[in-house]
Amino acid sequence: MTKTRAWPRTLRLVALGVILGLGSYWAGSRWGTRWPDSVEALRSSTGGQLRTAAPHTEGLTEDEAINVKIYSGAAPSVANIVTRTMEYDVFMEAVPVEGAGSGFVMDSR
Repeated sequence: MTKTRAWPRTLRLVALGVILGLGSYWAGSRWGTRWPDSVEALRSSTGGQLRTAAPHTEGLTEDEAINVKIYSGAAPSVANIVTRTMEYDVFMEAVPVEGAGSGFVMDSR
């Protein structure tokens, strides 16, 4: 009869241990300083000046020369975008995340 009475006690101790463990994890993950939610954007190393190269069409086929001409006309409106941020993993550790993409600026001019 003592074995059957020990089983509920063991179950209660295990449940209490799980609750204390999860509560400690939750409290510990919220403790201390956090990374900033936002940061300032990095400035361009060129000082905001755009530099364009003259199209080099010597030795190209007619189709390649047309592609170079189209690219030269569209290049000023293409924006390259690079993002760097910090996210938190399951253990509330800061993990750097990077992304890249491009965009197209449309203007009435």
